[in-house]
Amino acid sequence: MNENDKNRFFNSQNEIIQNYSQKQEKYVYYLIALCVTAIGFSVQLTTGTELNYFHIPLGLALIFWSVAIFYGLKFLRFSLNIIYLNNEQFKIAGKQDKYKEIEDDNVSKPIEEVSNIINSEAEKQKSFFKLLNLGFYFGVLSFLVWHILEMI
Repeated sequence: MNENDKNRFFNSQNEIIQNYSQKQEKYVYYLIALCVTAIGFSVQLTTGTELNYFHIPLGLALIFWSVAIFYGLKFLRFSLNIIYLNNEQFKIAGKQDKYKEIEDDNVSKPIEEVSNIINSEAEKQKSFFKLLNLGFYFGVLSFLVWHILEMI
């Protein structure tokens, strides 16, 4: 593979990664908006009604949606942290290019440390994404159970 082909390959790969990240963030924003809307809709539906045992599934739905919002926002915050850390990693790498003649582990150590932090943040971010989805879908399921109980 010549240099031109490699550059084209890495540009395509970067575009795919960037596109995936943008779509994932839009999805997270969408789920957060749906959860907030669902909470508002649930409150509006039950305004003026007396609290009873049939509201337990609805209460669970509200809790699940609240958890989804919380983890969705944490996911977005960690996305920003990872972007910042990647930028810092590039800054460190740029400074290290000045010291190429030095063959010392201390020169490459900061990049490895930042890389380890990024990997740790990315793992947390994955779990936040899963919890966002679980909270949303369990909230929907609880809401449906409540609605069916109200219809009976």
